[in-house]
Amino acid sequence: MASGKITITNNTTQTLGYNIYGNGVTSGSPVASGTLLPDKPNGALVSGYDLYQANIFLTGSGRVFYGPVVAPDTQVEFIVSSDSGAASDDNPA
Repeated sequence: MASGKITITNNTTQTLGYNIYGNGVTSGSPVASGTLLPDKPNGALVSGYDLYQANIFLTGSGRVFYGPVVAPDTQVEFIVSSDSGAASDDNPA
């Protein structure tokens, strides 16, 4: 089983929480959890699984962003953009 560090960066203006679970684990205790301050990377030590899922949430909101499945020694970056997704720059009026 692999061990290492998963670094999570919160590129928003809000303080967020995170839980890291072993891949495929849907209940029980996370292998790591904590708080993500804005623009401050946070390294979480993990072991016991080959792959992990880092879930990020706004504390008390009940809303969870289910992150990607990653290996140890990976970096995860949470970015919220104000871009609507419209191609306004590509199609001038």
